[in-house]
Amino acid sequence: MSNTLSLLCVHGVGHQERDTSWQQAWRDAIAGAVARWSENCSIECHFVQYDELFDEAELDAATIAEAMLRRSGALGPRSVECQ
Repeated sequence: MSNTLSLLCVHGVGHQERDTSWQQAWRDAIAGAVARWSENCSIECHFVQYDELFDEAELDAATIAEAMLRRSGALGPRSVECQ
């Protein structure tokens, strides 16, 4: 049985890919927390790079408000048309 905890680490939108030095701070923080829980468990962090997906997106106040309302369930699901 493996004692390795594999983690998917997802940062917020903000182009963190340009400077990945924050990744080591995350590893250290996670390793410290896991060590308090289990001294025999190691971690394996996988960092997602996705900011380029938002480069073309309109993220104005109206879009963000709509997303929040949809997420809350107030607007229901968005209809999608396949071509």
